[in-house]
Parts: sequence; C-alpha cells; structure tokens
Amino acid sequence: MQKTDVIAKKKSRLEKRRIKRTYLLLCFGVVLVFSGYSAMLMLQSSLNIVGGLGSKITAVSYGFSIFFSLFAVPICIRLLGPKKSLITSEAAYVFYVLLNMYPKEWSLMIAAVVVAWAEATFWVALGLLFIYYGQKYQKYSKKSVETCVREFSGTLFGLHILNQVFGNILGFIILHFFKFPMGDAPPNNLPANMTTMSVAGATTSVEMTTVMVPFTHEITVKSYGHCGANDCQDAATTLDNIEQYVPSTFIAVYVMLATFAVIMISGMTIHICFFPEFSLHENSKTKKIDENLDVEDILHSHENSRNNDKNTDCDETVTKPNLNICTDTAIALKDILKQAKDWRQILMYPANLYNGFIIGFLYSEATRAYASCVKGVSQVGICAIIAALNSSIGNFVGSRVMGKYGMRPVLCFAVLLDLLMYVLCLLWIPTKETSWIVHLIFVWLGLDQALWNLLVTNFYAESFADKHELCFTMLCCWFSAGFAIQYGWSTALCVREKIYIQIPILILGAVCLFILRYKLKQRKKNQRHETGSNLMC
Repeated sequence: MQKTDVIAKKKSRLEKRRIKRTYLLLCFGVVLVFSGYSAMLMLQSSLNIVGGLGSKITAVSYGFSIFFSLFAVPICIRLLGPKKSLITSEAAYVFYVLLNMYPKEWSLMIAAVVVAWAEATFWVALGLLFIYYGQKYQKYSKKSVETCVREFSGTLFGLHILNQVFGNILGFIILHFFKFPMGDAPPNNLPANMTTMSVAGATTSVEMTTVMVPFTHEITVKSYGHCGANDCQDAATTLDNIEQYVPSTFIAVYVMLATFAVIMISGMTIHICFFPEFSLHENSKTKKIDENLDVEDILHSHENSRNNDKNTDCDETVTKPNLNICTDTAIALKDILKQAKDWRQILMYPANLYNGFIIGFLYSEATRAYASCVKGVSQVGICAIIAALNSSIGNFVGSRVMGKYGMRPVLCFAVLLDLLMYVLCLLWIPTKETSWIVHLIFVWLGLDQALWNLLVTNFYAESFADKHELCFTMLCCWFSAGFAIQYGWSTALCVREKIYIQIPILILGAVCLFILRYKLKQRKKNQRHETGSNLMC
C-alpha cells in the first residue's frame, strides 16, 4: 500500500512538472509574438505623430476590435477552437508590423482592421489557455481550482509582460545605433558656430532634410512646457520638436520592423507545434457546467457526441455542418446579448473600461508626452522596459497575494497607487533636472498594468465559471473600447484633461468591483446554506 502511494505521488509530481514545462514554453511563445507588436504599438503615436496618424489608426483598430469581439470572435472560437484562433490572430499581428514599413494612411488603415481581429481573438484564446492548464494542474495538486487558475494567470501575464523588455531592448538598440544617418557620428568639419539637425517633414512618409541652425545658447536650452500634463499635440509645436519623436533616418524603422517580424514568427511556430487542441464549449444538455469539472471531461463528452453524430445517413452528414454553423451563430449572438445584460457584467464594465484606459495611457500618452517629449524617441524603449519589469513583478506578486488573501487588498493598493500617481502627473513641471520622474511614472504604469489585468481577468473567471468564452469576449470588448477611446481623443484633449476624466472612472470601477465581490460572497453563503438544509432534510 505504501509502495503504491509512493508511486502515485511520484507520478503526480512528474505530471505537474510536465504541465508546467509545457505551459512555460507556450508562455515563451507569447512573449516572442508580442515582443514585436507591443514595441511597435508603443512607438506608433511617436513615429506617426504628424497629423495624429499613429493615434488615429490605433483608435480605428480597437474600434473594429469591439465589433469583432461582439459578432465574430465567439463564433470563431467555437468553430475553430482556441488553437487555430490563436494562430490566425498571431499571423495578423505579423502582418500589422510588416505593413508599418509603408506608413501611408491607407496602408495603416488596412493594418488597423487586420490587427483588430487579432486583438479581439488573441486574448480570448489566451484566457481559455490559463483556465485549461489551471484546471489540469489542479488534478495533481491539493490546491483549489480557483487558486491554480489564479497562479497560472499570474504566470502567464507576468511572463507576457516581459515581451516589452525584449522588444523594447531591440528597439532601443536599433534606434540608438541609427541615431545619426547610417550609424555615423555627426559631422565634425562644420564651422564652430554651426551644427546640424536632421528633422522630418510634415508628411507621413517622413522625408528627411538637413537644416543648418546657428549653435546658440537658446538652441541648447530645451523647453519642456509642452510636455507631460501640458501635452496637447499642437501641430506647430509638434513640428518644431519633431526630432524628439521621429528617428533621423527611416532605415532604422525598416531594420527594426524586420527584426520584430522574425521574432514574432518564431513564437508563432512554437504555438503551432505545442499549443494543445482543446475546447471549452458549454454542455448543451445542461444549463451550467460545474466549475470543478475538468476540461478533458468536457472534451470527452463532446467527442462522444460527435462520434454518435457520425452514425447517421450520408445525406444528413452532408447537410449537417451548415446547420451547425447557423445554429452556433444564432446561439453565440443570443448568449452575447444575454451576457451583456447580466448584473455581473454590468458591475464589471467600469473596471474593464478603466483597464483599457490605463494601458492605453501607457502606450499612447506616456510614451509620447513623457518619454519622447522629455527624453527623446530613442529612450522610449528604456522607459517601456522599466514598465515591463515592474509589471512582471506585479503579476507574480499580485497573483500570489490574491491566492492567499483574496482580491480586496490588491484592489485597494491599485486604487491608492493610481490616485497618488495622477496627482504627481498633474503637479509635475518637466525640467531637465527632474526628468528622472519620467522613469517613476513608468514604474507606476507597469505595476498598474499588472494589477488591473489580474483583477479584471480573475473577477471574470470567478464570476462566470460556466461561460468562460463569453465572459472573455466581453472582457476584450470593453477593454478595446477603453483603449480605442484613449487613442481616439489623443489629439482632441490635453493629457491633463484625460487624467481628470480617468480619475472618476477609476473610483466608479473600484466601487463596482467591491459591490460585485460582496454579492458573490453572499451568493456562495446562500448556496452553502441551501445545500446544508437539503442534506438535513
């Protein structure tokens, strides 16, 4: 008997290691895929700053992402499965990066629509992945399903954030190397009172010209009055300071984007080879799936139903796929409408919208108004790396704290941190001597990105244990809405005004999450009380 127990424990330990190894490999693939895309997205509002083109195409992208989230992704996930859906979205990310090599408005609009599909699909498939592995790991662990899912989500998002380190290191090296045309040092054979500045023209193709400017004290003293909270993207001010946002030669951009594409394809290859084929379809014969039911059991039951369906006439088999597609489409749309009216979804809307706002603020406003404006476009990568490292730490620590103490302390800390940093952003007057505060702002944004991602995804996973596909679809929809609004109003409002809008949304989102948490606890207590009463009867 003891020998059998030892063998069982050893087998369980080996299986847990195998699950973790496979999961970490898939997470590494995610890091590679997003290394190129996230670095390009962070530079988008700076590289295509003229006319606000970068912000405009990103707003269009996330606007279309809302449409895809509502009407296409649920059907795609159900018909193709998570693996094929993930691979198609990753191919779309690669296409987006490559199309930025030709930065015309029409080409970037095409890229925006394509990547909208990727953004709507990718996060749903990724959410299903950590739930699948969390449930699978729990079979060999003494921990609860909720704890395993939280830890696996923390691992995924913690490693995922590292893509910003990898991608932005490459971006920084390439842009810094090409700081001067072809990597050469600035010419040293000019008159003592003259220097050169390479500036970009006002066209989106960024044609480079060299302008001779007298080297005076006034030129060397840079004004930061238009940076930080005072950044309003005034066209004249942007052109006067264009060298802060655009590299001195577009060769740097070509090299950078080609490097990104190669790395992204490598990550895509890992997923093609190792991403598991699984499904999380609801059981059509029951109203709700037990949250402790293993995914493989669900798969097994669906496989049996498919095998039974095959024992039909040839004529029926020919027409059945079309009937299934129509039925799945109708059911998916009906379920989405039902989900949208669910009281739990309504309480999640403000927090999910704020999650899109704060990450959009990091990618759009912070990189342009703080990093590029104060330190120059070549330093955006360094600031993004600072944010990514802190975000990774925040994911690992936050997921463990949530697993041990619940979500309340993490939520309180996130709200307090945000309020303090908003005050700093509003009050800080940028100067050369205090430019280090830019790094502090990116530390905050990195932690914020981690904490709000964890809070929103875990609230969704626990609140909708029976409908993971639909809940993550709504998550992507409202996140995309926040992201699209952040980029959409980028050229219409000053940074200061955006912060004033985000503060009440933060407070509303936090209050709604506290209410949701209280209601869910009360619901569980009532269920336990009813179960105990039934047992006594």
